[in-house]
Amino acid sequence: MNDYFNDQATFSKFTLARYPFEKVEDCSNFGCMEYYFTLIEDEVYGVALFVQGTTEEKAALENTLLYMFQSLIFDNAQNEGEIEKQL
Repeated sequence: MNDYFNDQATFSKFTLARYPFEKVEDCSNFGCMEYYFTLIEDEVYGVALFVQGTTEEKAALENTLLYMFQSLIFDNAQNEGEIEKQL
């Protein structure tokens, strides 16, 4: 992932739906985007977030999307410990 994004992108760890994700914030193209990646059984799963509006609207919508993503379930993962070991 580090090679795909340019130097402006920031990386951090993030837990989403009990699974560890690598969060990438990239503001280099068409506004700021947030990406979340996780690795399960040698497969990379990613989610991209983009919202538009005023600062207050964007914060509320991003929080709403993250709340919705908390329901993600990965059928091929035995448990979240399996994913943690792979990241």
